[in-house]
Amino acid sequence: AAMHKDLPSIRKQLKLSQTELGERLGKKRQTISSIERGVMQLKWDTFLAIMVLIEQNADIITNKNLEFYQSGVKKEMYVEIYRGKKIEQL
Repeated sequence: AAMHKDLPSIRKQLKLSQTELGERLGKKRQTISSIERGVMQLKWDTFLAIMVLIEQNADIITNKNLEFYQSGVKKEMYVEIYRGKKIEQL
């Protein structure tokens, strides 16, 4: 799973609009929209910022599909997740 495909669901779990997520990440709403639509590539710094945001809010994330991104994820696995490689059990 590539994170950009999961981003709308992640935002919904975090109760953030594209504008609000952009503000948290230091990005414009248009940038978030472009990433979600697959028009713009998710850059490494943005990916890591999203991972940190997810970890900070792991207690409110309940969607089973998002367990992959929750706080149990090991730092050394970020590269594999970023590249969209499937990782079995974290």
